[in-house]
Amino acid sequence: MYRRSYLRGVAVTGGIVSLAGCTELLGPDPSIENVDGDQSISGAFSGTMDIEVLVENGGRSGDIQITITFEDDEGTVVGRETREITMDSNESRRVTVSVDVPEDADVYTVEADAA
Repeated sequence: MYRRSYLRGVAVTGGIVSLAGCTELLGPDPSIENVDGDQSISGAFSGTMDIEVLVENGGRSGDIQITITFEDDEGTVVGRETREITMDSNESRRVTVSVDVPEDADVYTVEADAA
């Protein structure tokens, strides 16, 4: 599951103006394009894990926060790791994040947001 934060629109004196495609005016606009981990999602996680994330920034240059959230089999968050990187406008970059996997983790999600 991946999440991308973006601005959908704002109300302006009795009307709504759509800002789709204009997020570059506001700051970084990161999206996760691909995620690869060195352990299987269906297998038991353990120890340390390297997660490779392809991040694209469709907005302005700035700081981007990558968040990896671990959940158990009931959907309860059992751990979270964050990394902050600086990206240029329209840059695409592969980032490898080494994380300590919580003992009871069954799944993980990766998100990228403007920091």
